[in-house]
Amino acid sequence: MLQRPIYRVLHPSSGPMRLSITMLRTALLCWLLPLPLFAQTKPDTPATPPPPKSATMVTVPVLVREKKGEPVASPAKDQLTISEDGAAQNILTLAPAAGQPLVFGLLVDTSRGQRGATAEEKAASANFITAMMKSAQGDTPKVKGFVVHFDREVELLQDLTADKDKLQQGASLLDSPEPNTGGDTSGRGAQSLLYDSIYLATNEITAKQTGRKVLVLFSNGIDEGSKETLRTAIDTAQRTGTVIYAVYVKGEIEKAQKKIDQERDPNRRGMGYPGGGYPGGGYPGGGYPGGGYPGGGYPGGGYPGGGYPGGGYPGGYPGGYPDEYPPPGGYPSGGQRRPQQSVKGDGKRVLADIATPTGGRVFELTKKDNAAAIYAMIENDLAHQSVVTFNPDKAGARPGFHSLKLESKQKDTVVDAPDGFYVKEPD
Repeated sequence: MLQRPIYRVLHPSSGPMRLSITMLRTALLCWLLPLPLFAQTKPDTPATPPPPKSATMVTVPVLVREKKGEPVASPAKDQLTISEDGAAQNILTLAPAAGQPLVFGLLVDTSRGQRGATAEEKAASANFITAMMKSAQGDTPKVKGFVVHFDREVELLQDLTADKDKLQQGASLLDSPEPNTGGDTSGRGAQSLLYDSIYLATNEITAKQTGRKVLVLFSNGIDEGSKETLRTAIDTAQRTGTVIYAVYVKGEIEKAQKKIDQERDPNRRGMGYPGGGYPGGGYPGGGYPGGGYPGGGYPGGGYPGGGYPGGGYPGGYPGGYPDEYPPPGGYPSGGQRRPQQSVKGDGKRVLADIATPTGGRVFELTKKDNAAAIYAMIENDLAHQSVVTFNPDKAGARPGFHSLKLESKQKDTVVDAPDGFYVKEPD
């Protein structure tokens, strides 16, 4: 007998069926629950893009030294920070400067007040020239130099050359006049055209060269009679990328000369100080005796042969800046101008105002630190000099002056570097 199949009917309220439905509802809820959350989440705000870079590459000479003064060998770029006009920049390269082209100039004050030190400076300069010209060999020498002296005029004793013998011959001509005990009361022998010498050396010589550029300046820091100003001298050095090492020479004989002048003419007014020249802002009568430099130009006709090689300074200097620098209206395109440098204080302070902004430093000529020792320190600095390269953004590449700050991340080291640079107007 056939049996009817037994069908089991599962009631909804039965245990296994309820468990399955609960699990399904839970899974569905877990899958749907995050959807509103995703819909409410705001997309991440994109990061502000960095300022667009310019096509300008800036190269800056730097020297990293220990606080005691000794240069650091082979500094690393990650040890330094750089900012331009207050904005941080990335250092692209930091490479040793040794082996790169080098132009050096010797600027020596040979006015009466410096006579006591001239012989020492002359001998040490010859040795310095020999040391610097060691690498000047072959068809394309990498080192060139020139020699300039200044007192009542600025004279190029040796133009730019890679010939060591010619440079030493130029240095051998460095000399100062004897104290004036005669009847000449013009005081021209006591003049010192410090600012003019810096301006002419940088604007007429180093500006036309590439690579590293260095001036070694011997002076008491007192300018008497320059056509140019302290500010123009500093700006032109930086505009041409020239580093200045200044040597403060006190010049004790200057006191004796002033005493002689005073005894000869009790009514004679003292020479002025930087930032104004003679009392009243210039030479008596509003200018150089006779209304200008003798012969309408630099005393004695200027550089040997009637002026700077080629018949005079471009643009008719004296009488105006070559190529009307600075141009009418100030610096190009309103670039940040250098604050007026301090000219108050003693001569050593003035020399610091000249050297420090260019990335150089100041020495003082003493018995311990004589001319030979100072030259040796400068030579050591140049052997350890490095070159930093960075690419400023477009705002930092506009024509004009831009402030620059290089610092070391290590507390026991400092950085000597220019405090600014210039970007030229496009051609």
